[in-house]
Amino acid sequence: MTTVSVSPAMQAKAEALALQVPLLSRGRSKATGEAFVLMPGSDPSTAHYTTVYGCTCAGFKRRGVCTHQLAVSIADRASHRVPGAEHQSTASPTSWRPCVRKCGALLPPESRLCYCDDCYQRVSRVLDAA
Repeated sequence: MTTVSVSPAMQAKAEALALQVPLLSRGRSKATGEAFVLMPGSDPSTAHYTTVYGCTCAGFKRRGVCTHQLAVSIADRASHRVPGAEHQSTASPTSWRPCVRKCGALLPPESRLCYCDDCYQRVSRVLDAA
């Protein structure tokens, strides 16, 4: 599994973009039924199909991570936040964590991805077909 690094500038842009996610159009893939957010591209005439697992933009295809995907992930986490949860213990940066698709795979602590290689390939095929 390759390690994907997120620059501070990319993280800041994603956090700003995450504020817009609740206001953006949403859809569902006819092929798989997977939900997506229609994210605006850098060029006003483009848009990208984005999920917490991936994006159709060129940046995601090049790096395996993009600001669109990070923004959707941030907004998704914020929408599931439970009041008072910030006072509960969380996983340490050195603990292994499960793939978000709940396939049973564990991700190493140094990985910035939220899904395993198999789920990544599956999501990539779905996004390429969209």
